[in-house]
Order: sequence, then structure tokens, then C-alpha cells
Amino acid sequence: MDTKEVMDCFINPNKSSILFLLQQKKTCTAKEIMELKPDIPQATLYRTLKQLTKVGIIKVVAERKVRAAVEKTYALNETFGPDVQTIITENNGAGYLQLFHSFMMSLLSEFKSYAERETIDILHDGSGFSASPIYVNEAELQELAIKMNELIRPYQTRSENSEVNQKLHTMAVIFTPPEE
Repeated sequence: MDTKEVMDCFINPNKSSILFLLQQKKTCTAKEIMELKPDIPQATLYRTLKQLTKVGIIKVVAERKVRAAVEKTYALNETFGPDVQTIITENNGAGYLQLFHSFMMSLLSEFKSYAERETIDILHDGSGFSASPIYVNEAELQELAIKMNELIRPYQTRSENSEVNQKLHTMAVIFTPPEE
């Protein structure tokens, strides 16, 4: 798998959105992805799934016949993560910076799409960003990350109560390295 293709997944909002969903859910059909990601047009979704499968970032883990069509269930390919793991293991600063750049470009793309809408309501749309200095050691930082994951887990799927007007937001958390 080409590193450029992996980086493209973090830059492309549709690809990164699908990959993050598969990371959370483990497996999904195209129909499930459409329900959870209604902002991705159906033709774009199927084209993106085909591209991600072709380059080996995701794989088909099951197929079942539904009427005249074959419904595929997708999952992340286990070999998708080694480039990231290798970057971390080898303390590859340049590779790590490239991953972070791709991550930030994906966020920037989402913000750009939002800001270019004809009508926005920053206060009521639930948009915002902030930075807070924190003083922690390595163990405290790991504990904080675990607690934050536990806190947001219930909000990563839609409520089954159809009366609740939930909209998909992206929450990004960045821990910057300490100053020397």
C-alpha cells in the first residue's frame, strides 16, 4: 500500500469519514454507511468504497445476496495501520508531521465547507474550537485520553429515539508535544 494513498485518506473528507466510521463500528455495509453519513452522496460513497477496496485500505469481509444485488460488508484492512505504527515506532518526525498535516487538512476542509455555505449560524450550529494549556505527566496524559474516549463514546452513534434532532459533528482532540 502506497503511503501517498494512505495520506490521501486523511486529506479526503469522504474517505477519512468512512475510515473513521469503520474504525469505530468495525464493519459496515454501504447501506449502513449511508444511514450514518447522509452527507455523502450515494454515487460518491460507492465510488469511494470501490477505490478504498482497490488500493487495499478496506476489504470486503462478507457478501450476502439481497434480491438481485450483492450486499457487501466492509472493514478496515489490518495492514492499513502499519505505516502509522512504523512512523510512531521509528520516531519518524517527518512522517509524523505529514500525518498531522493530513489530519489538519481534513479538518480545514470540513471548516471550509461549513464556512462556504450560504447560511450559517455559528452560535447555534454547534461549531467552535479552543485550546487549553494543561500540565500533565505521561501517565496523566494517557489517563486523560482514556477518560475523554469514555466520555464521548455514547455520542458516537445516533440515538435510537427518532424525536432527538441529532446532527453529525466532528470532534478533534490534539495533544501537542511539550515545549523543551
